[in-house]
Amino acid sequence: MQVKTEDAARLLRAWLQARLAAGPLAWLDGAAADAAQADDAALERTLALAGRRAGRGALDLAPHELAQAEALCPGWSPSEWTLADAARALVLCGRAGDGSVGATFRALCRTADLPGLIGLYRTAPLLPWDAEMDWQMGEGLRTSIAAVFEAIAHRSPLPRARFERQRWNHMVLKALFIESTLPPIVGLDAGRNAALAAVLVDHVRERRAAGRPVDPYVWRCIAPFADSDAMALAAPLAGGDACQRRTAALFLHESPVCDADLAAQIAPETALIRNGDLDWSRLGG
Repeated sequence: MQVKTEDAARLLRAWLQARLAAGPLAWLDGAAADAAQADDAALERTLALAGRRAGRGALDLAPHELAQAEALCPGWSPSEWTLADAARALVLCGRAGDGSVGATFRALCRTADLPGLIGLYRTAPLLPWDAEMDWQMGEGLRTSIAAVFEAIAHRSPLPRARFERQRWNHMVLKALFIESTLPPIVGLDAGRNAALAAVLVDHVRERRAAGRPVDPYVWRCIAPFADSDAMALAAPLAGGDACQRRTAALFLHESPVCDADLAAQIAPETALIRNGDLDWSRLGG
């Protein structure tokens, strides 16, 4: 995964041009042009000003603009971005060509306020990757602030492309710990692995023992590596609500082992899968 930052900058500017008045846009053009020569302190001030110049509103991309994002960087979806995020990203793309953007990114993350930090992590897929960026992504995953975590983990191809397996597994577990959601993690299915499944089986046991609900998408991550113990844990889903029954059917469909009793109980949901009317993206109904 490598995005040409000049292409990202052109796309960001086009989106902003369609939404900002001429004055703020001209200011952002100048800030982006000056970013390569600015020291970290000056760049920090510029990013703060960029956010204010652009305003606090949603970027609110149209479907064709989201398709442009996907074409530029497969897996990237700035559907949750603000105007301020796009403005800051445009400025950061102006800095990306100097070879030290990772160190700058790390320095900016140390001093950013919450909206700024979210914007920085959202911009990360568009920036060159180096050891400093790698370190900062690992640091960011330690947060318990859901919005910051999701700026890294959600709607971004970066984790699947750049994280080694241990960090990937930690990210999935952290999402569950802070009660974030799993489906917006790009490449969730491709990232499933036996080590993660084993830890998630323990997670299910702990949640059940505490009388707490289990995120249904946990079963999505366990399914390809299920054994008889995991199947026994899944069996109670068949007696639950519609979502739990669908979860059981999808789990059994992908499992390498089978449970005839469970299969008999969820035959209607299994038929939905067979007819193409149920998959993990349609778990809710």
